[in-house]
Amino acid sequence: MNKEKSEESCKKLEGSIVKACQVEGCSFNRDSKCHALAITIGDGNHPRCDTFVQEKAEGGIETKTVVGACKVASCGHNKNLICGANFIDVIFRNKHPYCNTFQTKYLLKV
Repeated sequence: MNKEKSEESCKKLEGSIVKACQVEGCSFNRDSKCHALAITIGDGNHPRCDTFVQEKAEGGIETKTVVGACKVASCGHNKNLICGANFIDVIFRNKHPYCNTFQTKYLLKV
């Protein structure tokens, strides 16, 4: 594999950036930023943050958090269980951490 293709592959591995997290009760959240290395979105049909942890201890490190996997097949950003959005925002909706970037596939094909 040549250097150019290798660099392109590495960029693809970076994943979608978690731009902001407004879930104050999560151990990975500090100053509205996620500090997990990567998060998983989805618990079936719901675009919830599956990495959410509600503990007293702070988790994670200072890092650029990415979406490691998306298990919501109905999301238009989902390609082979990988999020294709440039970035996502996580909010608190209906008592759950929720991917606010989620859009159903038929809405994105306009």
